[in-house]
Amino acid sequence: MKFLFIAQRKLVILRNQDFKDINPERQIEITRHFGPIHIHPTSGECQGGSPSSR
Repeated sequence: MKFLFIAQRKLVILRNQDFKDINPERQIEITRHFGPIHIHPTSGECQGGSPSSR
């Protein structure tokens, strides 16, 4: 059932993950395991620059 939800909604929720102390570069490295990064046009920019510039 969970896999069907992921396939239909294109959403994965990782519980109990502590990403608040990981720097933006490491967050980008982790998320690239799931595919290309999509940056929403109105999302703004994180501290240290936009991931799209890397």
